[in-house]
Amino acid sequence: MKTQPIETQTVKRLITDQWAFCFNTQCPLASQCFRQISMQYKDADFHQGLAIYPDAVNNGDCHYFVRLKMVKTAWGMHNMLKHVECGKIGEVRQQLINYLGSISTFYRYNRGEKHLSSEQQQAIVGMLKDKGCSYVTFDHYEDEYMLTDQPIE
Repeated sequence: MKTQPIETQTVKRLITDQWAFCFNTQCPLASQCFRQISMQYKDADFHQGLAIYPDAVNNGDCHYFVRLKMVKTAWGMHNMLKHVECGKIGEVRQQLINYLGSISTFYRYNRGEKHLSSEQQQAIVGMLKDKGCSYVTFDHYEDEYMLTDQPIE
């Protein structure tokens, strides 16, 4: 598998104060695991913190395994919701509020303050299509790195 170089600022954005680095270079997942890769970006003046112990690997599997994955995120639903029929917009809005968890969360997503994951995009597109909406394009899209516990396909 060909890997793209990762920008330092992208890596540093993902390494929080509570980040646990992995020092186990013998791990069979080391070349894929962001905890191991992130060691290359550790600040030189950082001398203590959280770590994953070598015995975390059990039968080639590690509970703490994470990798970077490029995903296409969507931002904003405002333009898409303008295309919902007037008689159905209240019902659609309520269905989205229920799905997203609260009215304030709905408005954050609607205004494009929070990105929508692939799963959220699929669910929302499905809801709108079920209500007869044919315009199911979010306001804009961005490719972003996300951490996932899924192995590389």
